[in-house]
Parts: sequence; structure tokens; C-alpha cells
Amino acid sequence: MCGIAGYIRREGLFDPTILDRMLAAVRHRGPDGTGIWLSYADGLAFAHARLKVQDLTDAADQPMLDQAMRLQGIAAADSGPLTAALLDWIDRDKNPHLNGVESDFYESLDWPYKSKDAYMDDISELKLLRSMTDEIYGMDEELPPPPPPSLREQLRLGFPEPQARRAGLKDLFTPISAGLININTASTNVLQLVPFIDENTAQRIEECRNTQPFRNVGEGLLCAGLNQQVVGQIQRYFTVRSATFEAKITVQVGAMKRDYTALIRRNNPRDIQVLSFHWKQPKPPAAPPSNADPR
Repeated sequence: MCGIAGYIRREGLFDPTILDRMLAAVRHRGPDGTGIWLSYADGLAFAHARLKVQDLTDAADQPMLDQAMRLQGIAAADSGPLTAALLDWIDRDKNPHLNGVESDFYESLDWPYKSKDAYMDDISELKLLRSMTDEIYGMDEELPPPPPPSLREQLRLGFPEPQARRAGLKDLFTPISAGLININTASTNVLQLVPFIDENTAQRIEECRNTQPFRNVGEGLLCAGLNQQVVGQIQRYFTVRSATFEAKITVQVGAMKRDYTALIRRNNPRDIQVLSFHWKQPKPPAAPPSNADPR
């Protein structure tokens, strides 16, 4: 069995010590992992302790992936099959997760292919997953679905605001990294993948680092107004220095023009590796509309 606890706070910030005590009380129900979910807009806080039954590997723990789905406005009941499809794509076995799929599903399509069963090399592989849509992936011409309204938003009267362009999954994740978020460079959308960081906290982090880059992770989180106990819980997700970079350059010789992209990893100032390198021909500019009479 698993354990779940929660509380409602109408005003002010959440007290992490309350969640800690709640988790301690149900920890015996789920010795394999814990997690926290917060909604500052609704004043809700939930914590859980997990007992692994269906999937005994660490791959089943995906707090950032679950939060990314929530930021996309995808209900938990709808995000489960997509999350499972992603985990099946990157794990090395042939056994599907609960609600997941392996190669037998993809091979039944009109244009068949196999499940990779390995880590992604390019973020565009997300488009091959079952249940993935252009909106969720983040195609430039598409808008992700709006987030579900909070309880307070449902009770608030007023005219709906125009929908703004929101980040898709391709804007939130990268297939090659050291596994940590650079608090000095991450977008506000990426920062919100971490527990306890909502939109307002992410914006405060951005404002603080615009003055001067953070020398350590704790400095950035404290500047955003988080207390020391919360900082101790979430600073393991961050770093202040990136190790992987994408370098782009456009080269033109005469009428020939190409865009080159390299993925580079810096282990130290004297050890820099080129992980991948490719080029593409830029799209020609669109022809102006013709004013000629079609007759």
C-alpha cells in the first residue's frame, strides 16, 4: 500500500515542516519513495509515500515529468498513458509499464517502427510516442492546451484573457545533460518543474539572477523567498554551472548558405568534447504574393 496526506492553507506560505511530519506518519506505507505536490493558487498541499508494486525500478519515479504534464494543462488521468509510453521508449526491456506500449504497438501502425528501448538522442523523438500531439510537443505554430483553472480562478468573475504561447515538452527537457537544472540560465517554465517553485517564485529567481549570477544554489533559492528547510529539500535538483552547450553558426560561401549545429560537453576548460555535429540548408524565403491577373 502507499500513503497520502495533505492540508489546506488559506493564507500565507506553506510550512514544509507540516508536510514533513505528515510524511513521517505515513512513511511506513511507502518505503520506496516520497513526493510533494503544491497548488499555491488553491492553497492545497499533498504529500505521498510510495510502495513500488507494478514497476520496481527508479524509472517509475518522475516528479518533473508529472509536473510538466500539469504545466501543459493535462489532467493526471490523461497524462498517464503518455508518461508510460515515454518510460517504455527509454527503458531497455520489452515489458510495458501500466498503460504503456512497446514495439508491438508501433509495428502495427501504417508506417511501422520499433520502440527505441534506449535513451533519446534527440528531443524530436518525443513526436514518435503514442498519445503525443503537436500541441503537447510544442510545435512553433501550435498552442498547448490551457492549464486547468484553479479553484479560485473558477470562482473569480471576469473576461477570459487571450491565450499566450506556452512552453511545450521540447522547451522543458533535453535528452543530453548532467541531469541538473542550471538555476542561472533555466527559463521560468523549467524552474517550475521543481517542487515548491510556482510561477511567482520562478520569476523572483529570474529577477535575482539578472542582478548577478548565483555563486551557489542556496543563494538563488533564498533570494526567491524560500525558507531554509525548503532549500534543503530541493537544492539537489540544481546547479550553477552548465556542462552541455549547443553551438550554432551560419556559414555562407557565395550563394551557398548552411546552418551548423554542434552539441558540446565541457568536462573542464581543457577537456571539451563534441557530442554531435550536423548541418541543414536554411529554408528559402517565401515568395511574395503575385499581383498578376490569373486570367
